[in-house]
Parts: sequence; C-alpha cells; structure tokens
Amino acid sequence: MNSEVSLGQNLDAEPIPPDATTFINRGFEISQLSPQVAGEYFKRGASYFYEYGDTVTYLHCIVNLSIVENRLGNFNKAFDMLWDILPLANEIEDNKPLIDINHLLGILYGVFGKDSIALSHALEAHHLAKSYYGESFRHKAYLTSSYLDVAVRLIELERYNEAVKYLDSCYLLNPSVKRLYFIDATYGNIYLKQNKLKIAEKYLQGTVEAFTKNRHVFRADALFYMAELKQKLGDVDSATYYYRQSLEAIDSLRGNLKLKPVILKELANIFSKKQEYSAAFHYLLEAATISDSLFNIQSIQNRKLFEIKNEVKKDLKQKQSELTYQRKLLAINEESNLRLKLLIGIVFLLAVVSYIYIRLKYRMKRIVLERSLTEEKSKALLEYKNKELTASTLKMIQKERQIEELLKEIEDVAPKVHDRIKVNSRHSSKKIWNDFHLRFTKINGQFYDRLVERHPQLTASDLRQCALIKLNFDSKEMSQILGISINSVHMARSRIRKKLNLKRSDDLVSYLASV
Repeated sequence: MNSEVSLGQNLDAEPIPPDATTFINRGFEISQLSPQVAGEYFKRGASYFYEYGDTVTYLHCIVNLSIVENRLGNFNKAFDMLWDILPLANEIEDNKPLIDINHLLGILYGVFGKDSIALSHALEAHHLAKSYYGESFRHKAYLTSSYLDVAVRLIELERYNEAVKYLDSCYLLNPSVKRLYFIDATYGNIYLKQNKLKIAEKYLQGTVEAFTKNRHVFRADALFYMAELKQKLGDVDSATYYYRQSLEAIDSLRGNLKLKPVILKELANIFSKKQEYSAAFHYLLEAATISDSLFNIQSIQNRKLFEIKNEVKKDLKQKQSELTYQRKLLAINEESNLRLKLLIGIVFLLAVVSYIYIRLKYRMKRIVLERSLTEEKSKALLEYKNKELTASTLKMIQKERQIEELLKEIEDVAPKVHDRIKVNSRHSSKKIWNDFHLRFTKINGQFYDRLVERHPQLTASDLRQCALIKLNFDSKEMSQILGISINSVHMARSRIRKKLNLKRSDDLVSYLASV
C-alpha cells in the first residue's frame, strides 16, 4: 500500500508528456504495478488532453480507465464509461478508439452473459481493425488480438468450429512464430469443452510456464484450463492445486476477477463431493460474496450456499430431531425471504427500466421535435431569402426595361447618346447576373453541388439557367438577366430537360425546387 501511495505521489509531481503514445505506454506500465494508481493517472490525462482539444488521446485515456475499472471488477462503471464516449468516437475520423471501445464492450457484455451482443461488438471491432490496420507487419499483433477476441466470444456461444477458424487465422498471420501461447491456451479451452482431452492437453502444455515468466494476467486463465483438464482426467488433487494457483494469480496480478467466483465454486463442488462440507461452505460463501459484489445480483452460488449450510448443521446435530425440524423450517423461511427479495428486486428493476424507457422516449421525441422545428425554420428562412432575391432581381429587370424603352425613344433624336447608353446597358445586364449569382450562391450554397453530383453533364450555362428556373423566373426575365434571346432561353430549357432525363409529365420547376 505504501509503495502505491509513493508511486501516486511521484506521478502527481510528474509532468504529463505531450506525446500521446508516451503517455499511454507509461499508463500501461503503471497499471501492471497498481491499477488504482493507473486509474488516477488516466483521469488526470483525460482532463489534460480534453482541455487541449486532443480528442483521440482523450478517448484513449477513457478507454484505458475503463480497462482499469474492468480489472478491478467495477464492470458497471467500466461499461458506463465506454457508452458515454461512444458517440464522440463515432464522430472522429480516427477509428482506433472505436476499435478499442467495441473490443471492451464485447468483453463486458460477455461478463454480463449477453453473449450474442458481445459477439456483435467483437465482430465490429474486428472489421474496423482489418480496415484500419490492413496487412501491415507492424500491426499483426493487433489483428491477431482481434481474431482471438472473436474466437473467445464464439466459444461462449458454443460455436466451436467457427472459433477454431478464427484461431487458425492467427497462425496464418504469424507464419514465422512457432507458438502463440494465447492462441494455444484458447485452443485448449475449446477441446476441453468438447471433451477431447488429449488434444486439449497438447495445446495447454507449456502455456502456464510462458505466462508465469511474463507475469501476464492470462496466467490465471491458463491455470484454470489446466485445473479443468485435471478434473476431467479424474486427478482431483492436481485440479485443486491448479484452481488454487489460479486464485493466487488473480490476486497477485490483479486481473480477471470475473473468473474468481467460478473457481471458488469448482473448489466448493470438489470438497462437497469429498463430504468436507465446512471447506465447501467456505469456498461457496466466498464465491457468493465476490459474485454479488461484482454483479450486484443474487447468484446461483447463494442457493447452493443454503444447501451446504444445512448439510453442515445436520452433520453437527444429526441426532437432535427437534433441531433438525427447526432447521427445515428455517430453510423454508430463508427460501421464502429469498424469493421475496428476488421479487422485490425484479419489481424494482422493472420500475427502473420503465423509468429509463420513458425518459429515453421523451428525450427522443424532444430531439425529433427540435430537429423538425429547426428544419422548418431553415426552410422558411431559405424560402424568404429566395423570395427577397427574386423581388430584388425583378426590380433590376424592370429598371432595365425602362432603360430600353428610353433608348427606343432617343434613338432617332440623339443617336450618339443612344449608343453610349446602350453600351452601359449591356454592362448593366452582366452586372444583374453577377449580383444575382453571388446572392443565389450565398443563399443556396449546395444547390450547384447537388445538381452537378446528380447530373455531371450539365454545363456552366445550364447551371445558370437552372438557378433562374428554380426561382420561377419566366423566359422574358431570364432573357433579360442572361442577355440572350427568348428563343435561346426556350431552347436551353428543352436541352436541360433532356439532360435531366425528365418525362413530359415531369415539371422542370418542381424538380429543381426539390434539389
């Protein structure tokens, strides 16, 4: 404990490295020494990188904080952390945090017994990893881990043949490696479950030693598989030894706490069969306590606990019939209380789920309503601005028409003045279009992009015509703005209809208004 306090104090005084990779690697080193101190380290890093706008490193900090909570058995907390950052991870281009989040969600759903959902997250992480890492030699370790993760999830669903295929892929990725101990231990687990004990023993051989040498948390799993193998082979003493070694590995390496109640239950079963009820009761009580603290539910161990407890009592006072009768009554009362507690728990859980459902439903309705109002507001504003633009342009056209009428009146009276005004009038027509184009583009920013994306064959001249048609200018007005004849406008409209592949029954104005 003192060493952990000292480590934490040293880290508080240590500046945070600006390089994200250095920071994360340092956090991993700390987690091997003290998960609690590593948790505080990643919390500090998350605040730092969030404040400085480094979203990717911030997400990596939260992911690693979730890993720490998972190792400490705080599964609900680890689960909530991941779901809190998932929307942000979906928004950024870098998929590395998203890979890690889905990988950890797969593990946590597996802890809670949601194996199908766990598999879906493992597969999502695997597909993202294949796309992200490609076939780069540097990243083979990540891809191998991705294949292994899917295989583990498939094992939980008893889809062993599919799991073997994913494990085979790990060796195909690493042709020069003689043994992949993680993969071999998982092969062994599959063959154990299929009762192919000789094959399982072959794969498990040497795995415990490898993980012991590296002080890796997977040592607890390897020892557990060896214990299961010995138990199935009928070597109960060896099985007991390996189960106890696995418990020691969990405690010393501070990882894989979810395996602990399973091991304790197996030890309880072994001692129960030996009729050593006190020892069996001790292990099952510890299993129930750990299971309840990890998952916050009444587990199967609790029911078995009462049975063994009664057996202990019977063994102590077999000849006292009156006390035996009282014990039975006590057991019935305890079972009734347990059922009552379970019923209350279920009702409470349903109430919480209903409350959450109603809140989520209300929130979704509010979001949909707000989005709808925003869209309507934007649409109304766009329509208003387009109407304003149309009115402004029509005023300019009206001025141009008045100038044309004036030109006709002075053509015979003052030819030189007529010519000078006519030249200026041509420049004015060009200015009308330029002003219109500038304001139209500002109001309808993506109109040209969407139109060209759908119909890339449209020319710049076609796009000018489409903009005017969208705002419902008639042919005469378009002629005035573009400085071309009305006949040319009609021909252009016909050409545009063909390029847009419109039928005779289709309205050109309506189509362009929808773009």
